[in-house]
Amino acid sequence: MRFDEQPVTVDENVNVFAAIPEDGTVIGTATQEELQMAQELECRHLAHMRLMDSNIQIQGASYKELLQEYLEFETKSAEFWKAIYKRLDVPWEWILRIDLAHGYIYVINPFDDEVID
Repeated sequence: MRFDEQPVTVDENVNVFAAIPEDGTVIGTATQEELQMAQELECRHLAHMRLMDSNIQIQGASYKELLQEYLEFETKSAEFWKAIYKRLDVPWEWILRIDLAHGYIYVINPFDDEVID
C-alpha cells in the first residue's frame, strides 16, 4: 500500500499536547533489551557529540563515511524510539527519556511552567 492510499482515521482535531503529563512523570518501564539498546544509542550519541566538539576538519571521503554512520545511527535510534512510543501508545511529539540506571521511561514536558526549587 502506498502512503497516499492509506485511509485517514482521524475524524476530529486532536491536540497531542492536551494530555501530556507533567514534567518527569513516569509512564512506563523499559525492558532489559530496551535498556541495553538505549545505553548503546546514548553512547553512540555522546561519541558523535564529542567528535563534533573536537573541531576536526573532514575531507570528502571521510565526510561521506561519517554521514553514512550518522544516518545509520539516526535510523536505528528512530526505529528504537518508535517501538517504545507505540508500546506506550503516546504521540511521537512527546519527549521521552529512559533512566538508564532504573529503567523508568518518563516524559519531559517543555510546556510545564511549574518551577522546580
